[in-house]
Amino acid sequence: MTQLDLLQFAPVTLARRARGWTPDAQIAFIAALSRCGVVAQAARSVGCSPRSAYYLRARPGAESFAAAWDWALEMGLDESRARAVALGQERLERPIVRRGQIVGTRSEPNHRLLFAALRSHRDNHAAMLHR
Repeated sequence: MTQLDLLQFAPVTLARRARGWTPDAQIAFIAALSRCGVVAQAARSVGCSPRSAYYLRARPGAESFAAAWDWALEMGLDESRARAVALGQERLERPIVRRGQIVGTRSEPNHRLLFAALRSHRDNHAAMLHR
């Protein structure tokens, strides 16, 4: 499924409002979720609360929206994980010190960042399974 396919869901029908979960806000939310993988961040990016996003998802008639949400969340987590792994592959420059003088540097992988990314992925995946 491409990002264009992702955005071709049926928005949840609500009473006419100038603000809130309009069809445009729902589409923008799904697009943001596909980029970041964080419901709270995606909801706030369209001026809505994360709680209201979950309420919208649970409404009758929201099946298409919920399916797009699930797919977007997975895409966003994949993107976040890829960025974190790329950052984790960056190398740290450490000074080599002899008798109080820096005599060179050595390059080491940034394992702490990589492990943090993997831990975050595990935690996000577990949270998805338990909602």
